[in-house]
Amino acid sequence: MKLLILSFLALLLNPTTSSPLAPRQATNGPHPPTILWSCTGNTDSTLDIPSVCSNMCYGAYCRGYGSSLMFDPLATSLPPDVIAVRKANAGCYWGVSGQPDTEQDRCQNEGMECNVYPYSSAVEYAVDAKHGGPVSRCVDRGEDARQTAMLNLFYTSTGPWSNSQGLNSSDYPVVYQQIFANAGELAYCSGLPSDCVTDGSEFDRNGVIFTYDPLPGQTRQRRYRLSGGGNVTVMQEMEIGREVLLPRVRNGKKFLEVSERRVRDRKGLLEELQQLLYFDVELIQEEIFDGRV
Repeated sequence: MKLLILSFLALLLNPTTSSPLAPRQATNGPHPPTILWSCTGNTDSTLDIPSVCSNMCYGAYCRGYGSSLMFDPLATSLPPDVIAVRKANAGCYWGVSGQPDTEQDRCQNEGMECNVYPYSSAVEYAVDAKHGGPVSRCVDRGEDARQTAMLNLFYTSTGPWSNSQGLNSSDYPVVYQQIFANAGELAYCSGLPSDCVTDGSEFDRNGVIFTYDPLPGQTRQRRYRLSGGGNVTVMQEMEIGREVLLPRVRNGKKFLEVSERRVRDRKGLLEELQQLLYFDVELIQEEIFDGRV
């Protein structure tokens, strides 16, 4: 059985032979675990990742990948050259797709990094959605590093396995959910179809994205109170009692300082960032309607 799963993954990781994904909404299903990306308005602003959230929202709401992804356990051991090819497939390099060259890095301006969605650690990364392949956006390098550290911690420290082994404790693909919260004012995050008109900063392997062909949008914002007392605004209905994981930081000043470093050893930087992070486990407690506080 394990051999069959791995064979399936090997086929899926080849974007030239993969079958298209069925189109789906950027919505959260019933399957745990769920990470809540609080894009803006965090008590500790070092957790804010607005430009990264804009790229995630475009890939989820406008390109058609959705916010439910499948973790690829093989992705944690990919060599740098394979990661570079994956980034090229999302348009992170100028020139011919699949032939990455660091001198052609599209986001080589000081302080910028190429952020991709779906993540290169997701099975969906190698499969085109209804409206095309993976997307990328040049974002603040620190934001990108902070998001990657949160995602890596999510992979390694949470999930339905004992001893906090996380999603990567399984040899098989694992579905997880995401919520983009407090993001309605950001580009592509309103849930409205009209918000999928590109600003010229979204790219895919064919270059800058000019097309406008989104999935039907989630048009109603909803506010929910969390069990910890905080409130979040999301674009979809959430199940009361749903468990969500919120990234938290132990030392915001150091977290920001480390994330902004320009280093060759990105793996070491991410490990240092992860040491400064943890997750709060909270429940969706109740929906907040107009007039309630």
